Formats: sequence, structure tokens, C-alpha cells
Amino acid sequence: SYLGKEAIDLLPAEHPLRPRALNNLGTLYYYRHHFLGELSLLKHIELQHRNALRCKNLHFPDVHESHWFLGNSLFEQFMIKGDKNLLDEGIAHFLQALDNCPQKCCDRARILATLSSALYSRQTIEGGTDDLEAAIKAATQALELMHPGNLTRGVAMHYLSNSLDRRFELF
Repeated sequence: SYLGKEAIDLLPAEHPLRPRALNNLGTLYYYRHHFLGELSLLKHIELQHRNALRCKNLHFPDVHESHWFLGNSLFEQFMIKGDKNLLDEGIAHFLQALDNCPQKCCDRARILATLSSALYSRQTIEGGTDDLEAAIKAATQALELMHPGNLTRGVAMHYLSNSLDRRFELF
């Protein structure tokens, strides 16, 4: 992470690679958090991705990646802390990521899969069917975009299965 910080220090605020460097540093913190279990890194992860979104020269693919990374950070914090506001903001960033991600972009499927999981989580808290139906739709769309053998396909299938099972329980 030292090199990541140094790279950011070397890039002026208006440099076109600054958002990418900020996202890369956030990702480094993310992996460090997962390998070492350092919960204190969650705020650093969030901060780097928020800073990337604040860059004035943000363009494709940094826009949708920044929103997706920030959404992931907030969703993970929600899973640890249980603060629904983190979940709601994470979902909003996943939706922004989709809005800024071209239809044919390879990232779209993973954004949809993660959105499905977040919507399912919110549905289990709030009840109702809107989030559940949206979770099913997002997981289905993710699967449609993934070729057989895609490593993330099993995750999307799991999210779809959970949501369909929940729908069956409710109806």
C-alpha cells in the first residue's frame, strides 16, 4: 500500500490516471483487509473510492468501477456492522455503477450479481417484495451475461437460488 500512496502523491489532482490510482489503493486495502482481517481498513477502502468519485476527470471505466468498488465497501461494512444506511448507500452505488456501465461491458454481470445480493439482504430486513423481485431480476440478468464456465456464474446462481427460495417462502 506504500507504493499505492506514493503513486497518488505523484499524480496531480487533474491527472487522468488519478481516479484509477485511488481505486487501486482502495483495492489493495480491500485485499489486505481480507487476508489479515483488519477491520480498521474498511474506512480506508471507502475513502479511496469516494476520493476517486470526486475526481473531476472521471471517465469510463473509472466511473462505474468507482461506484461498484464503493458499493462493495459499504455492503461489506453493512455485513459487519449491521447498519442499514450502509446497505442503502451501497445499493445506490451499485445502481450508479450499472447506469454508467455500457451494456456490453464485461463488468456488468458482476455488478448485477452483487446488486442482487444486496437487494436480497435489504429484503430480509424490510420485508416486502419489491427488493426481492429486483434481486431475482438482477441475478437473472447477471446469469444471462455470463458464459458457462465463468467463475462468478456459481455466485450469481446462488444469489438467484436464495431469492427464488425466499419468494417461495413468502407466497
